[in-house]
Order: sequence, then C-alpha cells, then structure tokens
Amino acid sequence: MSAAALTRAADTALDAFLGVGAGERVALTVPASLEPRHAFVESVRDRLAARGVAATEIPCPGTDLLASEGALDAALAAGHAGDWPDSIIELADISLYQTPALQRFVRSGGRVLSLPKIDPAAAERLLGSLDVGELRRVQHALLVRLRAAERVVVTTGDGRAELVLTLDRRSAATRVRRALRQSVGFVYGATPLPIVRAQFAFLVGQVSIQGRPRETKGTFVADRYLWPPVDVGRLTNPIDLAIRGGYVREAHGLHVPASLRAALAVPRSVEHLSIGFLPSATFDGALLEAERVHGAVTLGFGQFPHHMDAIASDATITLDGRDVLVDRGRLCVPTSPDAARLSAPRPAAGRSMLGRVASILRPIPVRMFGTPRGRIAFAGPCAHEGAWLLRFSERALGPVDERRARPRGLGAALGDADLSILNVAGERLRLEGRGRDMVRVPGLVQQTLDLAGVRANGLKALAGNSNASNDLRVMRKEALAPRVTPLDDPALDRFYERYYAPQLRERYGALAGFTSREDLRVHVGHADLLEIMRGDDAIAATIVRVDGRHAALVQAGLLDGNQEFRRLRGLAATYAFGAQHAVERGADTLGFGGSLPFLRDGVLTFKAKWSPSLVPPEPGTGYAIEANVRSDAACAFLENSPILAVAPDGGLVGVTCVRATTKLDRLFELVVPGLGRLACLLDGVPEEAVRAATSERLEPARVRCIDRGTATSLRDVVMA
Repeated sequence: MSAAALTRAADTALDAFLGVGAGERVALTVPASLEPRHAFVESVRDRLAARGVAATEIPCPGTDLLASEGALDAALAAGHAGDWPDSIIELADISLYQTPALQRFVRSGGRVLSLPKIDPAAAERLLGSLDVGELRRVQHALLVRLRAAERVVVTTGDGRAELVLTLDRRSAATRVRRALRQSVGFVYGATPLPIVRAQFAFLVGQVSIQGRPRETKGTFVADRYLWPPVDVGRLTNPIDLAIRGGYVREAHGLHVPASLRAALAVPRSVEHLSIGFLPSATFDGALLEAERVHGAVTLGFGQFPHHMDAIASDATITLDGRDVLVDRGRLCVPTSPDAARLSAPRPAAGRSMLGRVASILRPIPVRMFGTPRGRIAFAGPCAHEGAWLLRFSERALGPVDERRARPRGLGAALGDADLSILNVAGERLRLEGRGRDMVRVPGLVQQTLDLAGVRANGLKALAGNSNASNDLRVMRKEALAPRVTPLDDPALDRFYERYYAPQLRERYGALAGFTSREDLRVHVGHADLLEIMRGDDAIAATIVRVDGRHAALVQAGLLDGNQEFRRLRGLAATYAFGAQHAVERGADTLGFGGSLPFLRDGVLTFKAKWSPSLVPPEPGTGYAIEANVRSDAACAFLENSPILAVAPDGGLVGVTCVRATTKLDRLFELVVPGLGRLACLLDGVPEEAVRAATSERLEPARVRCIDRGTATSLRDVVMA
C-alpha cells in the first residue's frame, strides 16, 4: 500500500460520500489503543485539514459497544456549547449506528459515514478505485427488481436449505398497516450518495430487505462468516440457522460454538437480508467488507446491542418464483431497458380512501430544535428543514427533542415553538384544529418565462435590467456557446457526477439536498443536456426538457462546482441558452425550476433577473407554517428571511416583518415578477415609511400592513 493510494481512498470517502467543505465540523470515532497511529485514519485527518475542515477525535475502546457509546455521548454533550459536528465518520473497531446516541445525532440533522474496522489495506482495496457511477447503476437495478417482488426465496447450503420472505409493495394498504403498527416487508438500506442531512451511510455495495416477520421461515446456511460472537468470525464449517416466525431459534452443524448456542437461548428476530455487490470486496477483510462481496448474502438477526450477521457465499435468490437475482453466489444484474421503465415514480397513494385514513391515524414525528435564537419545530417529513433551520438560527445542527404526536396530540408536541413547519395532510390538520392560524407555503417556488420576446428578438430580449444585461455582455466577451446532446444514461451520469452534485456540495455543504439520480433518470430519452462551452472546454450544464409548447430547466451546475465559472457567467448562460434552445424546439414558455420559498433566497433572486413570473402552486401542496407573532425570534426570522405564502385566492404573497433594524431602502428587493402583494408585520415602524419605501416598485393597494400589537397569528398578516 502507498501513501498516494490511501490519499485517494480518503478523498473518495470525503467526496463521494460526504462532500465536506471548508468551515464544517467533522468528528472521527477512532480506535482508542491503536499504536502506531492508523495510516488510513491519518490520511483522513490530513485530507480534512487540507480542506479547512475542523476535525475532532472520539477514542472508542475496542469492540466494547456500551463504553464506545458512552464516549460518543460525552463528546456530543460537550458539543452542545457550539462545537456540535456536522458529520461523524466511524473509523473505530465497532459501528455505533444502532446506539441511541448516534440515532439522536442523525435525527438532529447530522450525517454519518460508517467505515468501522477498515484497515489501510482494505481502505486501498475498497475505496482507492471505487467506481461510484457503476455502483449506483447496479444498486438501482437491484432495487427496481426487489421493489417489484412479493415472495423472496433464498437457497443456501448447496441447495439443501430454503428461507422464504414476504415483501409488501408500496400501496395505501401498506401505509395503513404501518400506521396500525402491523408488520410489513420492505426494501431498504441503499446507501445514499452523497449523504445529506439526517442520513446514515455504510460503505456502498449492499442493498437489504426485511420480510414480514411472521411469514419469514426456513433455514439459512452460513458458510463464510458469522459475527459476533467474537470467537466465531470466519467459518471453516457451515452453520445452519433455523428460522421460524421471523426469529432465528437454533443453530446446527458439525462445530457450532457454545457461545453461539448460548446466544440463541433467547430467539433473535431477523432484521435484514442483504445482498453485496462491491466488486473489490473479498472475504479476507473484516465483516464490513465480507458483507459486500459481489453476490454474498448476509442474514442479520438480533436487535441492538445483540445484533449478529451470518454470510453465505453460495446463495441463490429467486423473486416470485421466476426472476433469479443471485445464482449460487453470482449476481445477475439486468441490462434490459425494463429496469429504467420500472423505476418511474409510482402514483401517490394518498388520494385513495386508505391513504386518507392512514394520514389521519399515523403518528407524526415532531422535531423540536432549541437554538440560540429560539425554538423551531418540524412536524412530518419536512424535506427542506435544513434550509429553514439555517435561516432561523444560522446553525443547521444541534440537539433535538424528538416526539411522536398521535391523533389529537399535535398541539402538545409543538409546545411553545416560535416557528412551526408542518408537512402534514389537511385531514390531519383539521382533526387537530390547527389550520385556522396557519398559512401555507410552497415546498418549492416555480418561475416561468414567456418566450415570445426571445422568439422575436433573440437573447437581447433578456436584457431587461442591468444585471441581466451585464451577464449577457460577459457571456459575449468570454465567447460562451451552447453544446446540445440528447440526454442518455452516460450523459446523465456525466451531468450528475461533474456538474450537479459538485455544485450543490460547494454551495450548501452539509445542508445540500439532492434530487436522486433515479428521479432524474425519468428524463432520459425525453430531454437534452445543454453544456456551456468556453472554447473547447465545458464549464457548466443544464438539463432542458421540452414537452409540446412548454419547456423546463430541470437542474443545472458548474463543472466540478468551480465558482470561478460562475464569475465567467457559466451558470447564467444555462438560463439564457436554455431559453434560446427552448425557442428552437418550438416552446412558448420556459420553467426555471424550483427555488426555496424565501424572497431573499439567492437562487430565486438569481433567476428573477431574467424576469420570469412566479407560478401559483398546486392546491394543497407545500407546507403549513405557524409563527408566534408575539415572539421576537419569529419576528426576527420574518425580517431576515421573508417568506412566500399562498393567499386564499391561490396567488403568492410576500410576508415580512419590518422593525427598527430593517433597512427600508432595501425593501424593493422583495418585489419580484408575479408577486400578488407584500404583507408587512410592523414592529415599531410607521406604515407611511413602509409605503414610501415600496411605492416605486409596487402600487399602494398591493402593500398591506398590520401592526404587531393587533395581529394574533401569521394568517392575520397574510389576510391583511
């Protein structure tokens, strides 16, 4: 092994998995008694330092799970004062992923990359030449087939043993079963890349399923690995594990260790069946690597802190009696185009009667963050909570109080939050009696450009203001030009790896939220990749889709996230040349994609220079927002981060708080094309001053003011 190879391995871990950048905080769990220092740990530390990342270490004693959890707990408790890490990389001899301490960290918005007991040789072997794009393709193909299956049969031990699992397809009935806490079989465990807030990732190269417990039965023969107990590990003789009713109850074989028989004195529940597909993995490394050997099948059983894993190297997996996924340890990866077709998003089940019942009965997760500025709560699967946290508190991570609100218990769970963001069905809000004081905001705000001017006058039609005119001037000076190619799978992979993901990681760091490659794949064959060329070199790109008279910019990015290309107007050129391309394809309008619902959001204002109009959202979509207008924290939030709310007529209203600290001469920046009106909560500022500051951009009738002393809710401000 070489220092260069370890550097490549460390860079892969930091880039492909985390995408860490300057200013972030990372904690490393490391072996407590490893001397001399672990070469791969040293390489990770060096690469973090080179990126300007603050790194701390948490020594963990061997494989003592409880002692290691205590060390992690103590380190996180010390971080409450302001050193709470953005990410944790597990490099110790044991993974803490099932411990309450690490689960709390992830629920708080933290990110975790788990690489336990990875020695320098394994790091070089597994990460030094990792082809992330190819692994994503294999993972996608496996997930498509598993999610379409209902009955899974696993044959091991040279065909003499059979294990049967039952899966549930995604449906409203499955949601109801979950809401009623009935068991379901599901597919999970695909490592997301890159990891974003509130995600946990193991080494890539493994997907997992869990069958309905009562219907999981049969025998699984482990022939390669079984750990713990620590005195087992690599196997020289196979061990048969008897499973009934979802529990491993007995172990049989020529040499079954007494420690294993003792461990199974209490039956252990089957937690997962996993399939490995990492080509460089071997059975010579630790369990982390052995589970990911191409075609290896792992049975995981027992709950924390008594989890065990058993690995078979010769398994055959058959789906629904006809589709062979693994054939005697050989992974059968499909190459047919059916995989892409099956991966299209399924219709949402929430509109069915069963879906509506599930939305009412299901316990709602509520996360309450205490920040230096106040308390902010999230109810339901809020997709953009990181963005709201950042704008509310200027700190994305920290301790979180997580609760589950049962029907009629949402009010108590939200407590005295200054601001609450709810991603909850309307039926549930009505049941809770919470809808009267709330307003709705779009999850993402859409903007659309009328292309009539571009069709008549070309790109100069976009020079409607000084910012846009200057962008066009620089584009001409740099001789930027478009290059258009049909969007196929290789083009999508190139766009995702070189433009899209690096741009988001560079701009948002630990707060980055990514559209998955699988979701973008629905545009393959129906869109074009438009790259911005500077001479012979590409510097930026966007995906342009044209459907009849309407076109849309799907996503965009700078090459390798290089912000120097922004100065050269590479990103601006994706909008200008995207409009030109849409006209050439016969479109009348161009959608600019989504932006976060903040009037001072950089992406929204960047797009606004081209004068697209805001588009009213679909009824019933987005989030419900509840703000305590008596709270100084909520008022400061609305002052610094004015929001776009949905008016009763379906249009969009800007909502801000005007205080003594507000720069009145900057209020004009809140007026964007398509804004219905601007609603101002006045805190000690006369209405006349606000109207005078906005009169040049917005007629008086479209400016509404309400005094903070008379408002009782955020809805009062929107309705003013």
